[in-house]
Amino acid sequence: MRLIPNLSLLTLLLIPATAFAHPGHDVSVISGFIHPLTGLDHFLAIVASGLLASRAPTFRQAAVYPLAFVGCMILGVMLTAFAPSSVAVESMVSVSVVVLGAALWVEQKVSQNLGAFLVASFAVFHGFAHGSELGAAHPITFVVGFSSATLALHLAAVAVGQKLTATHGRDALRWVGAAIATVFGVATLVA
Repeated sequence: MRLIPNLSLLTLLLIPATAFAHPGHDVSVISGFIHPLTGLDHFLAIVASGLLASRAPTFRQAAVYPLAFVGCMILGVMLTAFAPSSVAVESMVSVSVVVLGAALWVEQKVSQNLGAFLVASFAVFHGFAHGSELGAAHPITFVVGFSSATLALHLAAVAVGQKLTATHGRDALRWVGAAIATVFGVATLVA
C-alpha cells in the first residue's frame, strides 16, 4: 500500500526544526519568510488550512482559504497596536491546529463557509501572535515575509491535498487531518 509511505513522507515534511516560532527573531523579510516554516503551531495550521482548501471544487473557492488566512493574519498584526498579547492568544494558536486538523477529519460535516470562517478566525490569532513579537521595530518587512511564506505554504498544501485525493481518495485527507490534530495535541500537552 503506497498510502503509508506517502503519509510518512508528508509527516516528515510537516515537522519543522523548531517546535514553536515565537520569541527572539529579527524583523527582516527573510526572517519573516522563515518564521512560519520554523514553528510547528503556525506551520501545521497553515498546512491544515491549505488541505481544507484543496477540497474545494473550484480554484475560486479554494482561493478563499489562503486569502482569508493571510488577510485576517495581517488584521491580527494590526490589532496588536491596540491590545497587549496574552496567554489566550497562544492558546488559540494551539487550538487552531487541533480544530483545523479535526475539520479535515470530519470533512463531510464541515461546509465550505464554516471552514473558511474557522480559517479566518484563527488567522487573526496567528497574526496577533506574530505582531506581538515585533516590539518597536518597523513591521512591514517582517509582515511581507511571513505573508509570502504563508501564501506559498497554502498553495503547496492545496497541491499536495489535491494529489493525495486524486491518488488515494478523500480519506487520505481525513487521515492527515487526524494526524495533525493528534500529533500536535500530544506535542502541546508534553511541551
